[in-house]
Amino acid sequence: LLYSAITWLGMYAWGIENWLRRGETFAVLFRLFARFAPLEMRVVTPISGPRGALADAGSFRAARRADRRLYLRPYGVGLLTQFVPPASVLFFVLLVLSSVSFDGFAETPAWLTLFQWIVTIPAIGELPNAVGLDNANTLLRTGGLIATPIVFFVVYLLVCSIIALVIPRSHLSEIDGAPARWTAFGLARLFVLTLVPIAIAYHLSHFISLLLIFGQQIIPLVSDPFGFGWNLFGTADYQVDIAIVSARFVWFFSIAAIVIGHIAAVYLAHVMALRAFGEGRAARRSQYPMLVLMVGYTMLSLWILAQPIVEGTPEFNTAEATEIGPIDYPPGPDAPSIRITLHRDADEGWNLQLTTTNFRFTPENAGGAAMPFEGYAQLSIDGDPVGRVYGPWFHIGPLEPGAHEIAAVLSSNDHRAFTSDGDVIADTVQLFVPDE
Repeated sequence: LLYSAITWLGMYAWGIENWLRRGETFAVLFRLFARFAPLEMRVVTPISGPRGALADAGSFRAARRADRRLYLRPYGVGLLTQFVPPASVLFFVLLVLSSVSFDGFAETPAWLTLFQWIVTIPAIGELPNAVGLDNANTLLRTGGLIATPIVFFVVYLLVCSIIALVIPRSHLSEIDGAPARWTAFGLARLFVLTLVPIAIAYHLSHFISLLLIFGQQIIPLVSDPFGFGWNLFGTADYQVDIAIVSARFVWFFSIAAIVIGHIAAVYLAHVMALRAFGEGRAARRSQYPMLVLMVGYTMLSLWILAQPIVEGTPEFNTAEATEIGPIDYPPGPDAPSIRITLHRDADEGWNLQLTTTNFRFTPENAGGAAMPFEGYAQLSIDGDPVGRVYGPWFHIGPLEPGAHEIAAVLSSNDHRAFTSDGDVIADTVQLFVPDE
């Protein structure tokens, strides 16, 4: 609601098109990503010629139908410009790259190890006791999210400083308003749009499992979009299938996306160098530092993706470091907890409600590294395993008449039970089914 209010106020104050073009974060992001697309919009004007001039969505809609043109183009061509992008675009693209990179790093065992080391620093050591362990993790993640764009900017500017030292003065540049001598900041702005394919690739690789798993929630919603109990298309009772995507598929898809994205970025950077420096030798020389940066970032991206698959899992407050041992939390209000509530279903069976504290369900990390305060609930009925539950609700079908015991145990991503002071973190309820 707050974000919607800000958007409406921005549209009212600066106009709808102006706000969407410059102020609305997601509109700006999607416009950047759309530059990579193979479709472009053009509008014919008296001075543009029959092919028309490039147009954004606003001017395309405003133009007469007879003056609109749609053309196919090679992927990424829209990122090649004849001008130096403004500084705001530079910072925004680096923010997009750094935030998704940190989001991936924060899900690895390396972050858990770093977190455990940070809280041993005297000045920070009291933070978990003051705000709680889960809140301390959130605060440190926020600090990391703020610091990462600064690190990315410094590294990127350093690489551009090296490029500025190795390229000669040139008067052959095709870039509008190009200086005779490029500065590091000017080069950073010049090449920043060539990093967009990497941002697209990393977003695809990082969120593909989230899209394929949680994207299934649209299936029951199409039958009951307003929560009125409808079942328009017979899909209202659909349960999310977390097995639809395997770790193997995610791994190979992520590798392909990241490698292709970096190859596209290297190619686009070389084309921009030819436009900016006017000669092949200077363009090639300028791209050696950029190539080192691209290769290094490729290695970093693949390392982040591989961490939950190949690394051993650091123990989180465990007494013994064993591969199958539980993960123990100190007792107290900061320990995870779970409570089962059963609701009789209107049609048949029961709807199981799991209420948790200091815990979140993470189907996207199934089979990955154990991370604090996340995982799933292992459900069993009368001692027989039913399966994993990756959300607060689960439907139980009809049961035989008589007494039944339903239990749910909190478990980590790598299938180890959560315990507190040696006791399994679980809840059990008794259910009596009458003989009807």
